Amino acid sequence: LYYAGQSEQAEIEFTKILNEEPDNSVARFFLGLVHLQENDWKGASQEITKGLRADPNDAAGQNALALAELHLNRTSDVAVKRLKQLVAAHPDYAPAVYNLAVIHDQWLRNPGAALGWYKQYLQKAGENGAQSEAARQAIARLDQMEPVAQNTTPRKQTNQQAASEYI
Repeated sequence: LYYAGQSEQAEIEFTKILNEEPDNSVARFFLGLVHLQENDWKGASQEITKGLRADPNDAAGQNALALAELHLNRTSDVAVKRLKQLVAAHPDYAPAVYNLAVIHDQWLRNPGAALGWYKQYLQKAGENGAQSEAARQAIARLDQMEPVAQNTTPRKQTNQQAASEYI
């Protein structure tokens, strides 16, 4: 149901499963994903955290929690830290690398770092990765921006009179 786009029905079914099996981490993760789709960041964070208690090394759960925390807290610090730890623990888990790229691109406005993460994603995910086309497009966009950003960096200008006032 979740993959068929029937999130309301999926939420009902996952809730039924959890009423019978409260420690079912798979149902918790999927219920958290339903909340993510609904932009219910708090609900997503709560359900995914409960799922991670039963399976703390689940890469997809850690990845989803990072995204929920990113939106819930409206800051990237915790999400970036969680995703970097995830990449270190699961070096082949490409979705975390992609999410680091997007955070550096769209949240932190750091094109150099974003470019590196996008390229790393393509190395890990290959040509047919779920986000490969989006990563290629982002790389093309950032490659065009990078030289412009370097050329438009304002030069440091000095004003001798203003400087002398602070001496």
